[in-house]
Amino acid sequence: DLRLRLAAVDALGKLGAAAAAPTLLSILARGPKTLRSAAAIALISIADPATIAPLRRLARGIGGAHAVAALAGVVRGRHDDESRAIFTELATAHDPAISLAAIDGLAALNAYPELERLLDSGGDEQQRAALRAFAEQGAVTQSLAPRLASQDDRVASAAARAIWRRAERNRDV
Repeated sequence: DLRLRLAAVDALGKLGAAAAAPTLLSILARGPKTLRSAAAIALISIADPATIAPLRRLARGIGGAHAVAALAGVVRGRHDDESRAIFTELATAHDPAISLAAIDGLAALNAYPELERLLDSGGDEQQRAALRAFAEQGAVTQSLAPRLASQDDRVASAAARAIWRRAERNRDV
């Protein structure tokens, strides 16, 4: 029963069961879509550094957006040049789900130069995702101010939100 398997995968993540990582990686690689999503969330919850190398392989290969998202969650706040390179490459992928997960990965690694390049050369969706990443991190760069004048209201709004969040964080300090 898929619902039972989904509940079990969810429980493994909530328990932080690092011993379950190989099973979760297998589900992420070959399981039904619903289970792949749950496996990615469980792997993020477990955050076992031993999963980084297999997640990199899956992100480059058959793992799709769920693998990229799981890698982003596991490497969050770490210094990981190899994952950073993977996210940089995948940030402009044709599959929007992979692209957006990779941009989240760049944000997780505080890869601001790569995010800034997306502001200049990415498509509309990538630009908005990069701006959201700046907003979530409360980061402001010289690249954000010109986006306020964008003809795309969503880009201008995302830039304004990023600048506003930074101002709010400065005020709260």
